[in-house]
Amino acid sequence: MELVCVKENLEPEYEALIDLFAELGPSAFTYDQNLFALIVLKMFNVSLTKGVSRSSAIVYSGYGMIINQVLKDLNQAVRYSKLAMDLNKKIPFDLVKWKVKYVYSAYICHWVRHITFDIGLLDEVHNGALQNGDIFFAGFSLQAKIQKKIFASYSINELLTDIDNAEKYFKITRDDFASVISKSSHQFIKALAGKTFSGCSLEDSEFQYQDFESEIMENKNYTALSYYYHDLTKLYYFSGQYKKAIIFAAKCEKLIRNAFGLIPFAEYWFYYGIVILANFHEFSFFQRIRYLKKLNIVFSYFKKWSRDCPENFMGLLELLSAEKKEYAEKFTIQL
Repeated sequence: MELVCVKENLEPEYEALIDLFAELGPSAFTYDQNLFALIVLKMFNVSLTKGVSRSSAIVYSGYGMIINQVLKDLNQAVRYSKLAMDLNKKIPFDLVKWKVKYVYSAYICHWVRHITFDIGLLDEVHNGALQNGDIFFAGFSLQAKIQKKIFASYSINELLTDIDNAEKYFKITRDDFASVISKSSHQFIKALAGKTFSGCSLEDSEFQYQDFESEIMENKNYTALSYYYHDLTKLYYFSGQYKKAIIFAAKCEKLIRNAFGLIPFAEYWFYYGIVILANFHEFSFFQRIRYLKKLNIVFSYFKKWSRDCPENFMGLLELLSAEKKEYAEKFTIQL
């Protein structure tokens, strides 16, 4: 609470500087997370030394994200996210209000409470951001809601409706930024529904994977690329093409940190573990050593997450453990 009571900044140039961060933050997070962290830490220092201003709340939120990613300190991440909302109440600023609530609902909530509770909050964020004319955060909230519904296994028909609404929104608002980031997950759901060229392809008449991949790599949109590889991992796993699945899971590993805090980060590590187990009996000796280390990482993550929020992650940990036991017994392999 003491951070909410820090003196208020009275120097217009510093207020303008932090306002600028609030606008640059999403782009920096998507394209260069080191730059994002640098901006957050600089602005956090300014808020502490020069005083808080109307946009300092989003800086607090960003600081909580960094603590969660770098220090793995979930309690402090929750604390700073709530401090951000308290600060916004102290210094009301509608343009920041929904950004702060977006960070809380998209990056924090599912680590501490059942994921379905976040859906309504993201709807509030979407409507509030629209009222402020903030088309980007309104778009981000749509995508975060779909990601959470995929994780929570909502029905395909409901997800198709959400995707259709999101794509109409992106088209009307010309929000190409969120559209590109969300595109592969939308195609993944369409593939599961039998609405792509085949059940093992993301392609349809409006989506060609080579053009899409070339575009996002040229633009260095590594967040979109990580989601694309992750969606291919899931698609190939569900279609029984386990060798292809592990190729894209491995490609995604270094990129998925771009989704840290978001629910696809946890989802990725679950599927990576499942795909490793599906391929393990065909690995060479040295591949087994390598992928056993990856499995240890997977189980380490899910044991921690299950302690913090069993309602979201314990079931997945139990499924991973059951799959591990089954493969070990089936192929007489020590795992």
